[in-house]
Amino acid sequence: MLNLPDVHALDREIPPGKVLLAEYSQIGDDDPRPIETVIDEKLGWGRTPVRLVARTAGWAIAGSMLRWDNGRFGVYWEMDGARHGSGYIDFIDAEKHFNRIPTKDA
Repeated sequence: MLNLPDVHALDREIPPGKVLLAEYSQIGDDDPRPIETVIDEKLGWGRTPVRLVARTAGWAIAGSMLRWDNGRFGVYWEMDGARHGSGYIDFIDAEKHFNRIPTKDA
C-alpha cells in the first residue's frame, strides 16, 4: 500500500463556478502553497516522461494573482513547453489514467 499524502486536509468549500483569488500582498508567508509529490513516473508513449502526482491544497500562481486550489491527484506531462494532463479528486481515478498511458514496450 502506498503512503499517500492527505491532499484534501486543507481543502476549502468553493461554490461551483466560483474561484478564490487573492493578490500577493493579501497572502502571508505562512499561508499554504501547493506541494507536489511525485508518486510514480514512466516514459509514456515511448518518449515523454509522465508523472502520477499528489498535490496539496494551497495558493497557486495564477498570472499576477494567486488562486486557491484544493488538493488533488493528477497525471501530468510536459510537451512543447506546456504542461498537459488531468487532475482528480480521488487517487484511484488518477492511477487508472496513469496506467492507461502506454509505454514503448506496451
